[in-house]
Formats: sequence, structure tokens, C-alpha cells
Amino acid sequence: MKLLLDFSAHEAMLLHELPFHHRDPFDRMLITQSIARGLTIATQGPLFKHYPCRILA
Repeated sequence: MKLLLDFSAHEAMLLHELPFHHRDPFDRMLITQSIARGLTIATQGPLFKHYPCRILA
């Protein structure tokens, strides 16, 4: 089973406003989706903690 998560125009607007604590563009997209959709990110990346997203470390 494949699950696709579209990147919406609203999330693109939020991405533009996201502070540059993290420079990786894909991670920044994941952070934005997590914030916008209330999703939890499973990561051990230390820079994710600088954003208001839920993290499962």
C-alpha cells in the first residue's frame, strides 16, 4: 500500500515563513506539513526541535 502526501499551496505559504534553523529543503517540507496537519515526525535530527512540530525521537 502506498500513501502519498501532497504538498498544498497553503503549506508552500507556510514554508516561505518558516525560520531557517534547518537548511535541508525536504526536511523543511516535512516540518511544514507536520505543523499544518498536526502530524508527528519520527526523527533523531537535532534541528527539528527548533520548530513547533511534534517529534517522536
